Amino acid sequence: MTDSTWLKTSLLLSEIKECIKDDLAHTDARNLPTMAVYVLAELYKRDGQRPFDLALKVGNSTTSFSWIVNRLETAGFVERVMNKNDRRSSNVWLTAKGKQLRVVIENAIGNAEVRYGGG
Repeated sequence: MTDSTWLKTSLLLSEIKECIKDDLAHTDARNLPTMAVYVLAELYKRDGQRPFDLALKVGNSTTSFSWIVNRLETAGFVERVMNKNDRRSSNVWLTAKGKQLRVVIENAIGNAEVRYGGG
């Protein structure tokens, strides 16, 4: 890729994030980082996933992913539940509060996809 392609890609990603943040500005998700919004979207597809799997699905490094789950957990949108088959790991589950955001988050991501050609 040329330098200008990298710049255009970076600007596009920034615009997509801003579009999503604008749509979530008046919701309980307004203070969440965009990556946390993507994690919630993945949990709406399949609840109860391992943090490792979620990190891969949202394109985040698995070694720097805990802060995202911590942020969602502190906000009350998810909870970690120990895996009963493997006590060394946990799964991330949506709480009732997290489930209430489903429509607004899916709409915000969908709007960004339509606006920027992904949907």
